Amino acid sequence: KLVRTPNTDDDFTQLLDVLNTQYEHRDGSRMRIRVACVDSGGHRTSTVYKFSYKNRGRVYATKGASHTQARPWMETVIERAGNLTIGILDTDYYKTTIHDMRTKLPAVWHIPVGIEKEYVQQISAEEKVHEKSGSGQRKAVWVLRDGYVANHYWDCEVGALAGAERVGLRRL
Repeated sequence: KLVRTPNTDDDFTQLLDVLNTQYEHRDGSRMRIRVACVDSGGHRTSTVYKFSYKNRGRVYATKGASHTQARPWMETVIERAGNLTIGILDTDYYKTTIHDMRTKLPAVWHIPVGIEKEYVQQISAEEKVHEKSGSGQRKAVWVLRDGYVANHYWDCEVGALAGAERVGLRRL
């Protein structure tokens, strides 16, 4: 499982291998991953756009929104990337949804036995706090907890939920 935004051609090859692998369901049927979201923020934006363009409909370039949106997944077209449609994610919505799935009863977020400790640490690395904006309004934001430095798996789960909702698979 890739837990970082791909940077090299080899990373993108590995991602395609994961996407093209047929996974066996417990009933014996086989299936492939239907959709993937790749964070296009940072210094590798154009590379992610190119990869998403080549695999459009199955791989979405995404960016986190800097504010609450009317809908959790909004789309914009990037003309310089061949009119590529990218997803703008309301990260507060997705993080809050995942947090609630993990913590509110009945819990619907299950962590498999034997999962690595690093995963558990990273998906619990952030907490929601309320800050005052410049205009004096209170705003909820997700921040790293003291002592935590990595939240990559948390970001991956946000992308996974966003992708699932994008193709109508909110509840399995």
